[in-house]
Amino acid sequence: FLATKVAYNLGLRGPAVVSQSLCSTGLLNVHLARLCILQGDCNMALAGASVVRLPHGVGYVHIDGEVESPDGVCRPLDANASGTLFGSAVALVLLAQEEVVEKLNLTPLAWILGSAANNDGRKKISYTASSGKGISDVVSSAIKSARIDPASIGYVEIHGTATKMGDPVEIQGLNRAFRIHSKILNEPTYLGTVKANIGHLDAAAGTVGLIKTVKVLQSGIVPPMANFEIRNPKIPWEKIPFKVPEQVEKYPYRKGQPRRAGVTSLGVGGTNVHVILEEAPEVLAQSSEAATDKARPLSVNPLILSAKTSEALRGQAGQLLEHLEQEPDLNLKDLSYSLGTTRTHFERRLVVQVKTKDELQASLEHCRDDGRTTAKASLTPKENTEPVIAMLFSGQGSQLAGMGHGLYEHSPIFKEALDDICGHFGVHLEHRLDAILFADPESEEADLLHKTQYTQPALFAIEVALYRLFESWGILPQYVMGHSVGELTSAHVAGIFSLEDACKLVAKRGSLMDAISDQGSMASIQASEEMTREAIVQYKLEKQVNIAGLNAPTQTVISGDSKKVDELVSHFEEKNIKATQLTVSHAFHSHHMDAMLDAFRGVAESITYHPPKIALISNVSGQRAGEEVTTADYWVEHVRRPVRFLDGMKTLEKANVNTFLELGPQPVLCGMGANCLTEDTNASFLPTLRKGKDDFEMTLKGLGELHVRGADVNWEAFFEPYGGKKVALPTYAFQRKRYWLDALNIHQKTLGMSKDEHPLLGDRSNVPGTDITLFSTSFSLQNLDWLKDHVILNETIFPGSGFI
Repeated sequence: FLATKVAYNLGLRGPAVVSQSLCSTGLLNVHLARLCILQGDCNMALAGASVVRLPHGVGYVHIDGEVESPDGVCRPLDANASGTLFGSAVALVLLAQEEVVEKLNLTPLAWILGSAANNDGRKKISYTASSGKGISDVVSSAIKSARIDPASIGYVEIHGTATKMGDPVEIQGLNRAFRIHSKILNEPTYLGTVKANIGHLDAAAGTVGLIKTVKVLQSGIVPPMANFEIRNPKIPWEKIPFKVPEQVEKYPYRKGQPRRAGVTSLGVGGTNVHVILEEAPEVLAQSSEAATDKARPLSVNPLILSAKTSEALRGQAGQLLEHLEQEPDLNLKDLSYSLGTTRTHFERRLVVQVKTKDELQASLEHCRDDGRTTAKASLTPKENTEPVIAMLFSGQGSQLAGMGHGLYEHSPIFKEALDDICGHFGVHLEHRLDAILFADPESEEADLLHKTQYTQPALFAIEVALYRLFESWGILPQYVMGHSVGELTSAHVAGIFSLEDACKLVAKRGSLMDAISDQGSMASIQASEEMTREAIVQYKLEKQVNIAGLNAPTQTVISGDSKKVDELVSHFEEKNIKATQLTVSHAFHSHHMDAMLDAFRGVAESITYHPPKIALISNVSGQRAGEEVTTADYWVEHVRRPVRFLDGMKTLEKANVNTFLELGPQPVLCGMGANCLTEDTNASFLPTLRKGKDDFEMTLKGLGELHVRGADVNWEAFFEPYGGKKVALPTYAFQRKRYWLDALNIHQKTLGMSKDEHPLLGDRSNVPGTDITLFSTSFSLQNLDWLKDHVILNETIFPGSGFI
């Protein structure tokens, strides 16, 4: 079931086949996978083999003799060749159509020009021996498939089992095929076999040979044949176009031809395979570099690491440090792109924001040595749970001159969204909104930002553009909640009304509020809703002062007539309860808003409503909104009723929300929201913009925090505007453990009998239903040192006196 298990777990839908041709299995599967791709069964394929070889004393290895090397050394093509060594391995390669390689921006390692497979049939010598005719035929078929002259092949990875009979037969067959298809074999073709280095990996041997050959093509270097001293005299070296490299050699130059190589794999019983490779052209790499050059610069790079355990995460950091030392010219953006888009993101995650390699090195050293990171890093919490995300949208008062400008300059997604929103506001506002947003702080346009008529559209525009940016990165919330005008933003992103209708509603709401002449005032009281309401009743101010917002258990906002608000502020200050006058243009969420309600109702009734597609938490009720938010009545009432932010946060806490992302110019709701939750909550509050901080770095920090908390970030989408190409990365830092039972380390135990009573007998147990007593123990040279003294014919023997 191995192939179908892999297909099931990876969701693959092409042919899933287990084949077995013994030693040639891996390369045969590469050949079969190539055929499946060429005939359209699939456009990508995983091909190779796996073998776990346990110690054994039977099988074909021992049938004919001289197959396994008696001294543990594999000497292919050598006069002293006496057999190979066997081992375990898993080796896989990914094959793909050229169109897929380009579409997915993959880095091709090599092209397969041709391949072939056959069988020797009945052989004169034996079942296990190779046939020169069979080898010649399969290499010849592969050459025809590749449509090349074998004179263009500079290297062949032979099967090379280092047997006295096998090696000469293989070279004979290879020579015959080359001479059939070319008469100009002037330049030598180098031979090699990875078996000289790591032995015969059985079914995986051919795939491992293929991998080695790809590396030869990539590097342009042919490694020397290990253990090669004296040429096998049974091979006519002077008459063949092949040479064994005895030192590092440059790949043999073929004028006007790319590097090409062949790989042979021979199976016991005669199934032969030959594959012809060509070095990957540099066209894709060059086009990728050109695309990178034209892309936007990335001011800060998110370096993303992950592992299954904390120890492995530190190991990942260590391996990346070593990789940087080996590749000093590695482009930081390419490294960042590759870490984000070509690696599995495991449970334990680390995101480090760096601008230079020195910053990266310092951060990785901290992580490698003690798990700490710099201030610009985000590290997965100990209990990494799937994030339940709520997006919070800031209300009036959080606006800042130039808010989002850095993001506008750096992110095309944000810019496009903001331009679109400002365009929709253009038909409702006298001045251009984008000019007000990014005006010089000392200019008259900048002052307009703090007029309600423009404040509310500006906040809506920034917040929706932020939402569209995170949406493009794959971050979709389970819940949305705004604060006052921020709820109109949350309603739009939840799909309740279109962008056109939302801009109309927000613009008219702001201008109607701005036109109210009786402005009033607002204040924040460090008291509960009940205590605040009691004071309003005590002073008989129910008609002059209203509760406008519940921001925390002991933070209540009042709004109304200025003198009466001042009166209540004095009342609380006398009780040593902090009360702060708010800098606002109007007494929002109070009876002062009554003058605009009828006109606003007309606007609210002119737009089209839809049921929310994302769960929306209502300011009016503090609960999850239902159909009421699709009516004009709700939005009119929303202007007048208090903002029940505290109740909304409690609702989100009950819904197990553990990640709050605030979309707005300043992290106003992060602090308020944290005060609303119970102390033992594991919730995280993430801002996106902050005064005095780089917009892009702050937003990226929020994205990194979401990633390390388990969010499924689309890093490919993140990097799209900035380019970046795939580069080689270190493999996973495996935390290797030994699972084999070690019988020699089992200590002698005694139950009911001390060691003094008997030197050898161990655990005692009664056999049920009998009067038999059973003793169990383990004897070894480790726990019975005196056994070393009893050696007969070089074998340690348990002495007869011991049995007695």
